[in-house]
Amino acid sequence: MRTPYDEHTPSGDFVLAPDQASAALRALLAEVAREAPRHRGLELKAVRHCSPAWNALQAEPEGYLLHPEPFWKKAFLDVRGDADSYFASLGKMRRNLRLGRRRLEKYGAVSVEMRRGAAAGDDFLAEFLEHRTVCRTRSDSTSARGRGVGRRGSAFSSDALALEASGWKGRMGTAILNDPDLVTFYTRLVRSFAAKGRLEWHMIRVEGRLVAAQMGIRCGASLMLPKYAYDEEFAECWPGHILVEEVIKDAFARPEIAELNPMSDGNQHRLFHLPRDEYANVRLVRRTVMSVSRRFVRGTVRSVYRDYLRPRIRPVMEQLSGAFIAR
Repeated sequence: MRTPYDEHTPSGDFVLAPDQASAALRALLAEVAREAPRHRGLELKAVRHCSPAWNALQAEPEGYLLHPEPFWKKAFLDVRGDADSYFASLGKMRRNLRLGRRRLEKYGAVSVEMRRGAAAGDDFLAEFLEHRTVCRTRSDSTSARGRGVGRRGSAFSSDALALEASGWKGRMGTAILNDPDLVTFYTRLVRSFAAKGRLEWHMIRVEGRLVAAQMGIRCGASLMLPKYAYDEEFAECWPGHILVEEVIKDAFARPEIAELNPMSDGNQHRLFHLPRDEYANVRLVRRTVMSVSRRFVRGTVRSVYRDYLRPRIRPVMEQLSGAFIAR
């Protein structure tokens, strides 16, 4: 048995109250045993090392063997400190952000918008999806200035799909709009969190044209940042980095937010000097008369392929494809 997860929601551990974590975990495992008495074990995906679930698991629940797998790291930022001290630590990055902002302002009036609460509905999703469709592809024959900054396309337009299809995302088939299941997934996700008042949209526009956007989801005192996009025609202006800067400034000013969590460990996070925390897949294997070691080996081999090898195949192919085309 395993907690629900997929490539879009890789974490699937328990959410436990810190002061009742061990007791709650025992109760949950007892219920699992009652509902599925013949289950061989339980797999928890991407358990954060500092979480109550991780701490409760270290006691190795009765009747189970604990088998944590190799860990990986993801970025985060504690925003309960002093914002000025944080930004002062960025050094050259801060100068680059000012330079990018000046370049962006040459194209026209720049506006920053943070939607949350009732203002953050699912009505922006269509524009966000369209923007993700076109943002990773640069036209070979035109520039942002040449095309006109004020140009706005209709959501899910055939022009947007055709533009993306002409680039590497079209060749690799990785665009959200290329996959109906992805569209359904994000539509339901946005509507669910919007209904709970926990959805946020962060965006930058130039003369009304969307040049960078980000989705935010509040989980307790954490603000999760699962998706962001920017228009590559403005790449020299760093619109994505400027948006990250604005979101960080906003988070430091909000007492209800303790942490920003981008749910990844990309190069951009290193530019912003974000610390990293460890995550690990955890297998709880039942102590039975069957060979536990054999389950460990089979389970570990499957997990290593699924979680470490298979996710890396597509990025490697994309890099090879890009290198081949560049030549």
